[in-house]
Amino acid sequence: MKYAWLITSALLMAACSSAPSTPSKPNAQDASPFYGRWQVAGVAVSNSGIQALTDNDPSLMGQRLSVSEALLAWEQPVVTGDTCSKPRFIQTAALPSLEQQERLAKLGMQPAIAYAVACQSGDWGPEGQGSPTFFLTSRGELGLSWYDGGMLKLTRSK
Repeated sequence: MKYAWLITSALLMAACSSAPSTPSKPNAQDASPFYGRWQVAGVAVSNSGIQALTDNDPSLMGQRLSVSEALLAWEQPVVTGDTCSKPRFIQTAALPSLEQQERLAKLGMQPAIAYAVACQSGDWGPEGQGSPTFFLTSRGELGLSWYDGGMLKLTRSK
């Protein structure tokens, strides 16, 4: 009986130590998953109501976004002219809204971790300061909540 307890304990400890660890999530101090050049690979809009954009809207498809420690900006400025100097990406506790979840699902981007962006100067996107704006998937894709109810799917640009 005494040996059975020891064997069971040893097996439990071995199982616990061999369990795969959960990958750490990036936080405001680790913005490296965001840095680099990105390209719009998809656009999703709501299925209801009248929309200014369309799914895979040609005005946004292929647009390139550059993200660095110094600047968050479109490489060829789009109509909005949004630029953000010294962006900080902050993981939010808030879940994407139902509308955002619907559009992320259309783009095949679920689950995703929500991030707000804070700019030292300038503005970025239609969401308010501290609101979920970027959505990072485990595959390294970025969702970006954009104007006119659009959700952009960004993939790394070569």
